[in-house]
Amino acid sequence: MKTLKHFFKDILSVQDASWRDIVKVLEILKYSGCEDMGHIREFYEYLAGMETIPCGYEVCGLILRTKLTTDIA
Repeated sequence: MKTLKHFFKDILSVQDASWRDIVKVLEILKYSGCEDMGHIREFYEYLAGMETIPCGYEVCGLILRTKLTTDIA
């Protein structure tokens, strides 16, 4: 796994996704009508695990409270 990480990050210079990238993906999923809560949850979990998330990112109106919170509970 270390070799793949080195290959992508150091050799190909592929950067980790930023919080903006994740929010953009969530927007696309929302407006395309995606109902795969497991897939959506993965992005929220990735976002929650990031070290720097600006305050108020939820203002984008992307939180899917009805199904997502029902699934988690």
